[in-house]
Formats: sequence, C-alpha cells, structure tokens
Amino acid sequence: MIKKIFLVSFLVLILLFSFAIAEDEMSSVNNSEPLDINDTVNDTGDIGNQVVNDTESINDTDDGEGEELSIIDYPDIPLILKNQLDSRKAHIKYMAYIKELSMNASIGYITAIEGDTSELIELQEDFQEELDNIKTIFSHDELTEAVTNLNSIIKDFRLESRDQLEKNDGRTMELVNIIQNSMDENRQSIDALESSYWQIRKEKALQTLDQRVGSAQNTINILKQRDYDITAAQEKLDIIKSKKESLRQALLNKDILLVTQVNREILLYSQELRDIVRDLQLTISKEEILENWIYAGERILGRTSEIAEDLEAFELDTSDLEDIQEEASDSLGDAQSAFYTDNIDSTIENLKDFQDNLIDFQEEYNKIIEDEELPENIESVLSSIGSTLEETAETIELDL
Repeated sequence: MIKKIFLVSFLVLILLFSFAIAEDEMSSVNNSEPLDINDTVNDTGDIGNQVVNDTESINDTDDGEGEELSIIDYPDIPLILKNQLDSRKAHIKYMAYIKELSMNASIGYITAIEGDTSELIELQEDFQEELDNIKTIFSHDELTEAVTNLNSIIKDFRLESRDQLEKNDGRTMELVNIIQNSMDENRQSIDALESSYWQIRKEKALQTLDQRVGSAQNTINILKQRDYDITAAQEKLDIIKSKKESLRQALLNKDILLVTQVNREILLYSQELRDIVRDLQLTISKEEILENWIYAGERILGRTSEIAEDLEAFELDTSDLEDIQEEASDSLGDAQSAFYTDNIDSTIENLKDFQDNLIDFQEEYNKIIEDEELPENIESVLSSIGSTLEETAETIELDL
C-alpha cells in the first residue's frame, strides 16, 4: 500500500510539473485574460503605453514564475492555490489603481469640455464594484471571470471616452498630458503598490517552491525506506533546491526575464527527475501502473477542462475541445470500470484510447494557435501544454 501511495504521488508529481508552468502564464489557463491597460480613448493602446509605461497584464503574476513550477504532492495543493491567488490579487490591485487614475482624469477632462460623463461615471462605479467583489473570491475560475468583467468595463469606458471627445471637440493629446500628470502626482502610491505586489509575489513563489520541494523530498525519503536507489533522484532534487536563491534574487530585482530563465531551468531538471522516477517505476506491477494512470488521467482531464474554459474568455470556439474532453472522459471511465472488474486487457485498450485522446488535444491546441490571433505568451503556453500531452501519451505507451 505504501508503495502504491508513493508511486501515485510521483507520477502525479511529474505530470503536474509539466503542466504547471502554463497555469499562471496563462493567467488562467489557470488564471485569466489580461486586463487592458490601454488608454481610455485610443484603441491602439498608444496613449496607455505613453501614460502608464506598463504592458503587463493586470493579473499576470508570474511570467513563468516559481509558484507555477511544480514538484508537488497533492496535500500541498490548497496552500499552493492560495499563494497563486494572493499573487494574482496583488497584481490586479496594482494595475487597477493605475486604471482608476486614468478613469478619473478622463472624467475630469470630459467634464471640463462640457461632455456627458453619466455613462463614464456608471462604468467607473461598475469597475469599483467588480474590484470589491474580488476581495471575496477564492478560486482561479472566479478570479478569471472577474478580470474578464473588468476588461469589458474598460473597453466600454474607452469607447465612451473617445465618443465624448469626438462629440465635444476634445483634444486627445491634452487628455494624455492630464493623465500623465495624474500618474506623476500619484507616483508614490503607484510605486508602493508595485513594491507590495513584488513582495507578495516573492514570498508566495518561494513558499510554494519550498512546499513542492518538500513534498518531493518526502517522496524520495519513502523510496529510500523501500530500498530503492535514490541517489540520482536526490542529486537532481538537490539541484532544484539550489535554484531557490537564484529565483529569490530575480524576484527581488523584478527581473522578469531572469525569473523565466530560472523557472525554465527548474522545469528542465524536474523533467530529468521525472525520467529517473520512470525508471524506478519498472519495478512496479502492471496493475499498480494501470491504477496510477487512471488516477493521473483524472487530473489531466481536470486540467484540460480548465484550459477550455479559460480559452472561452478569449471568445474562442472551444466546441472541438469539448468533444475531445467528452471522448477522453469516456475512455478513462471505461478504463476505470474495466480495471475494477479485473479486466486488465480491456483496461489497457481503453487507456490506449485515452492516449489517443491526448494527442487529439495536442492537435487541437496547435490548430487554435494556427487559426486564432492570440497573444504570444498564450501561444507559447498552449504549445508547451500540447508538447507535454504528447510526451505524456508516449509515456503511457511505454508503460502499457
């Protein structure tokens, strides 16, 4: 029983590690779509870039940050998810404040040129109400929905502002200067919120990495107790542990590129750790391997379901993904039924069908990348997830 527990932990540990890098990067492929920081007037975003000098998504908490690179065991997930939410909320608070300043300046200017600000004020109130609601949100899906709502409000505010400028002979550059002055006057508050965000991000990222490394270490300890040769696995985990200081320094310096680089290194070493454990798995019975893949498959389907929901936030047609989700669910359900009636041959056949479903997911993700105009980071995430699914399918084939 102990052997089964640690093997499941390791298989899931490895699988989730591969998926995890996508979660926060997608801001919702566990986390959500970007909140526009564009100007309230110009759809091109030029004014927003001039005034705010920040193209970062409102809830883009990590850009590949440590809290999303997993070497985890399931008991740690509630705390890890809370850490991710805390980081996202801190970033939303920081970016939303900048947007509120822009809204206030726009309303003030349009009032001065005798425009109608009634709709703008109503939209600003809706924006604030949505921000207040975020304080009581405790799931990524709900937070994603809230950010989507904020985006919608910002878009409506921008269009209405532009309309009022045109109707009342307003001058765009004059408004730009007013917004810039507002930013300058409130620079101390902006900087304080930014510093708070990065502090929270650093603390949560390092805490999450500690949790995941600790869980992996516990698993290795159990392997050692069961007389497995854990030398290579321990060496690889020690390398991952050594990356904590590099991650901490990158976060202290607010160096997005270095944060991403460190996490890519952690991902690479974790993939190597996965391969080491895969070799250890060869000593496990076929029945245990099948049961572990059924368990891991349930987690995969939970993840792919979340991805489909989050892609809907970009108003994409996800009907094909939903069809694949249903087919994969049927395949896995049939495998589970066969397994618990001791029909090993049928279990294997249905898991092979599930393996094919994973390839279908990959192909559909690639199709979305080719056919849709997505932000570059989202394309990268989908591509990474697709590659992981392909590799997972190959691993299933080897195990079966």
